[in-house]
Amino acid sequence: LGLMRGTAEDAVAAGAMTLFMPHGLGHGMGLDVHDCEAIGERSFDFSEITEQAAKSGTCIQRSTWRIEPGTVMTDEPGIYFIPALIDKCRAEGKYKGIVDYEALDAYRDFGGIRIEDDIIVTETGSRMIGGDKRIPITVDELEAVVGR
Repeated sequence: LGLMRGTAEDAVAAGAMTLFMPHGLGHGMGLDVHDCEAIGERSFDFSEITEQAAKSGTCIQRSTWRIEPGTVMTDEPGIYFIPALIDKCRAEGKYKGIVDYEALDAYRDFGGIRIEDDIIVTETGSRMIGGDKRIPITVDELEAVVGR
């Protein structure tokens, strides 16, 4: 879309991805969801990672979550265009040379989109809940569903 310049590594190092994905990549499912992420982690010393979490803008609990085999969670890549956040970052001079704020102006009214897959962490990686029964995600798949 031409909204960012430079390398992905530079953008991540600057924390620029939080401008478009402030919600984080996912959350737990079951008893450990959204605002209850600290269950079972109350004794963890967050002081070691507070600076890193503050710099990245991520939820501190999610950035320290110990993912083990048997963990059930979501994987939710997405992109959001939040005018108040865009204005704040622009005014503070954040992500200069990385985010093209002029190009970003065209997306202020878009809102956002996020695709959620639910996964179970295994000993060797993960597997999607529901197997290959995903919601449509490509343009062709979506058009087939709506009958175009």
